[in-house]
Amino acid sequence: MASNCHLTSTDGTPFIDISLYQSIVGSMQYLALTRPDLVFVVHKVSKFMHNPLDTHWLTVKHILRYLNHSVLTGLFIARNVDFKLQAYSDSD
Repeated sequence: MASNCHLTSTDGTPFIDISLYQSIVGSMQYLALTRPDLVFVVHKVSKFMHNPLDTHWLTVKHILRYLNHSVLTGLFIARNVDFKLQAYSDSD
């Protein structure tokens, strides 16, 4: 999704099955933990969970199509791995 794409709460007609929208977007929120490429767009569509419109549903369907074509992409988080956190800072 382009960062200049604007979803509003007034453009479109109300989506009929609100629970379906909430269920799918809620599942995408968990998926965004391992898919950093989805964080921005999932945040955008989750703002409208209380009153989704058909334009929001079209965006969710676009995300699902993207997920279908990028199944093997993501961060692998394994057990029993010794993680080391490194940070760098520039004093300027």
